[in-house]
Amino acid sequence: MPDELKILFLSSEAAPFAKTGGLADVAGALPGALKGLGVDVSVGLPFYRIVKEGPFSPTTVLSGLEVPLGDGILKGNVLEWRTGDDIPVFFFEREDLFDRPNLYGTSIEDYYDNLERFAYFSRGALLFAREAGLRFDVIHCHDWQTGLVPA
Repeated sequence: MPDELKILFLSSEAAPFAKTGGLADVAGALPGALKGLGVDVSVGLPFYRIVKEGPFSPTTVLSGLEVPLGDGILKGNVLEWRTGDDIPVFFFEREDLFDRPNLYGTSIEDYYDNLERFAYFSRGALLFAREAGLRFDVIHCHDWQTGLVPA
């Protein structure tokens, strides 16, 4: 693979940051494997409470990212942390959407606003890349939570 290939992985979960199942294992391992092949890889994730309370110390790289959603504009922040093999992980922070005890819902039901939560994440990731001047050849979307990105 050419070393100039740039891939952005967008996922609702990735190990070791946030995990409910196999998606996190794949989204956590594949970027490192591709980096080993010479690919320039970045990862985007929501900034969940579990990440905030974990052993990671991301720093804010963009404050006040404006994300149109419905008839309004939601402002949030983007934080960055680098893995041990120097892969940038961008976390999309908006407290009312992601600072919750679980990733997707309670033990009884999904969060009622999951559509809005992940629409914000998906659109925010694209707007952040544009605003930060990051250009990617491929945006790899994982599962339904990032399904709006290709659209």
